[in-house]
Amino acid sequence: MTTYALKSWVDRGGFPRKQYFELIDLYLQKLNALNTTGDALSGTQVATMLAATVDGEGQLLYYILNNGQSIDDEDRWFQVCLAAGWAIFQRYTREVENGKWST
Repeated sequence: MTTYALKSWVDRGGFPRKQYFELIDLYLQKLNALNTTGDALSGTQVATMLAATVDGEGQLLYYILNNGQSIDDEDRWFQVCLAAGWAIFQRYTREVENGKWST
């Protein structure tokens, strides 16, 4: 399964979309409050914060193990969590742009 099918994980029916999207809204609000430069926030900031959340809440690990895969390296696990953070943020961005989620 290439990239652990992270987009499939995000698009599946049981994915806690509302909770993650509300969390992204909160992250963006707080990051914007800290932003003194006026520069646009990068997706990297949000994806990194989402990676820590994904790591802590356990659904991705369960999904990967349930699909007969494993991750035996801590650095690799962080990269998978970061990629998952990006997949979540990309879906969020798409849904905001398409009017399916309002911030």
